[in-house]
Amino acid sequence: MSYDDVVTPTLDQLQKMRDYYAGVWFLNHQSKQDFTGENNKAYKGATAFFDSCDEAYFVKKRERKENMLIVTLEPMKQRDDTQPQAVIINTANLSLEFDDYAFYSMNEKQSVALEYAKKIIKDNPNGTNLTNLTTEIKRRAKFDEVEICGIHAIKNLLKQFDGKFYKIISNDTKNFLTFYPL
Repeated sequence: MSYDDVVTPTLDQLQKMRDYYAGVWFLNHQSKQDFTGENNKAYKGATAFFDSCDEAYFVKKRERKENMLIVTLEPMKQRDDTQPQAVIINTANLSLEFDDYAFYSMNEKQSVALEYAKKIIKDNPNGTNLTNLTTEIKRRAKFDEVEICGIHAIKNLLKQFDGKFYKIISNDTKNFLTFYPL
């Protein structure tokens, strides 16, 4: 599968199926990663894989709970304005549900910081500003002896979930953000 002339006949058959309005998904594995822990998102095999498809995604398994498998799909090649998605697959009845990519693509440090933020905002019905919120998130993480992401990552993370778990109101003159429960 590493050579174009070997995979091209198979890919040609898949493209013929697509011409008859069939949706074809195939999963290709990655080569081994280095020891840095960062995934380079490179795939193993011939360039024909990437060239012949309409859409290509980086697929990452996030978690599995009983009959629910959660994966994230990050577009690597797009024909349309495809957005990243989280997909929840119910393996018992083979149903699919699409969900919020930002929520499921977080790492553990981001997830912990967001949970603290949600609790703090809920406990402040009159609102809390960004400085107080991030200070309290850091204080709680230190008290609980857990690691969270850095201050800039927290600020970016908080903005991603505006309208989902809380609302953010901005004072445009000072770039001052206040967080309120929904």
